[in-house]
Amino acid sequence: MDVQVLGTVRQAVRGIYRGYLGWYEGDPVTLAPLARAESARREINLMGGRDKVVAAASQAFEDGDPKCAAELATLLIRIDRNDMPARRLKAKAFRQLGYAEVNAIWRCWYLSAARELDVEGFDPMTIQTGIVRSISSADQVTSLPARIFVESFGTRLKAEDTLDVTMIVGFRFPDIGEAYRVAIRRGVAEFVDHLPEKPDLTLVLDKAVLDRIRLGSLTMRDGHPAR
Repeated sequence: MDVQVLGTVRQAVRGIYRGYLGWYEGDPVTLAPLARAESARREINLMGGRDKVVAAASQAFEDGDPKCAAELATLLIRIDRNDMPARRLKAKAFRQLGYAEVNAIWRCWYLSAARELDVEGFDPMTIQTGIVRSISSADQVTSLPARIFVESFGTRLKAEDTLDVTMIVGFRFPDIGEAYRVAIRRGVAEFVDHLPEKPDLTLVLDKAVLDRIRLGSLTMRDGHPAR
């Protein structure tokens, strides 16, 4: 029996297709589609409104069809990210799919997304801290270079909130003699492996303090004031 516990054929095939042929599926309707929120709004209107979609999604879940329930709930969340009944329903569907999934990567995606959906005012750092605590030892965390921590901010930037921002944030670690910067320009964060003379903001903390932040025993705010 071929058990796909790490990769899956259905996942790999899509990656190979896009690698060779790109994202275009052959139907020109996908070239310039409606924005997801607008498309979801129109679909929900055609279905008779939010309450009917919630009822249909709930019924699909009760009927043992979590995929359909998740897709219907997704439409509601796309037009209102704070629709908690829809979020909780989608979370239940994801948990059912995740617990039944043999593939470790897909299982993690389902269950991590479910946890995010359940939380009001979701803080991704809270989830990350929990993951680090559960799968990493203190020795593993302290062995990670400070550079990796700073580089990771490039993918954490909330681009839509920084479209009018131009600033340089510095990170200096005196105990190991390292310094880096993240330059933010109109929604893009660029990592640079040295500090300029006058950054707009500099965080100064020892690597030992950073390790405690990574392990979740200290917050960035308490670790060291910005200077």
